[in-house]
Amino acid sequence: MIGWRPGAGRMLAVTDGPRYTDLRRLLLQAFAPRALAGVVDRVRELIGRLLDEGDLVTPWFSSPNFDETVFAEPDRFDLARTPNKHLPLGYGRHFCLGASLGRVEINSMLEGLRDRVRGINLTAAGKPIYSNFLSGMSSLPVALKR
Repeated sequence: MIGWRPGAGRMLAVTDGPRYTDLRRLLLQAFAPRALAGVVDRVRELIGRLLDEGDLVTPWFSSPNFDETVFAEPDRFDLARTPNKHLPLGYGRHFCLGASLGRVEINSMLEGLRDRVRGINLTAAGKPIYSNFLSGMSSLPVALKR
């Protein structure tokens, strides 16, 4: 995540407030599933396109974050962007059952880093996970400054 989002590493110094919330959101987004497949349950229209019952659909969770009809600069990395609704944990009846656990884990990790580490430097290029389902890095070599 830090390797493919320039500027994200600086956010680790933030300890609370809206920017801390944005960092947690970034982490959830960075390691959330990319997409899930589904089957249309009845004839529907979606963004001007007719979908028939039985059609296969694949919602890509990162797509709304780069929607040029919503954001003036959709490709610009900006943790303070508002509104900034992310969908990495799903929505409505499809909301992730593990969302609360994921938030607790992220908070624990960030608090541990904040309390024990002065800085983080990349030591080599990260290796992304190549998957249509998962996102993130398979390795991200870093050196922690104490």
